[in-house]
Amino acid sequence: MDPDSLDGAGICCKVCGLGKVGKLGKVKKIVLCSNCGNCYHWACVKPAIKKQPRKPWYCASCLCRVCNIDVDDDNIILCDGCDEGSHIYCLTPPISDIPNEAWYCPCCIEARQNES
Repeated sequence: MDPDSLDGAGICCKVCGLGKVGKLGKVKKIVLCSNCGNCYHWACVKPAIKKQPRKPWYCASCLCRVCNIDVDDDNIILCDGCDEGSHIYCLTPPISDIPNEAWYCPCCIEARQNES
C-alpha cells in the first residue's frame, strides 16, 4: 500500500498518535512498515526519515536493532519499554529463549536506573 494514496481516515502514527494531518493542519508524510503495517510520520521515526525509504521498509519493532536485519522473526524479542526488537542471539550476552515476563532492552534499563 502506498502511504501517499491514503486519505488519512483511520491512519494514526504509532509514535505520536496523530493522523496524516498534524496539529497545525499540515499534511505529514507517512511511511508504512512492510511487516506489521503500522504507520509512522517521517519526523517521528528516530532518526527522522529525510527521503522516501526504499521498499520494503521495516519499523524498529520489526527489525533487529543490533544487526538491522529482518530475518528470523520468531527469535526477535520486543522491549516492554520502547517496543524495539532484537534477536535473542544478537543481545550481549545472548539469551536462549524469549522470556514470559516483561523484558527491557539495555537502553531502557539504563534510563529506568537514571530515573531512580
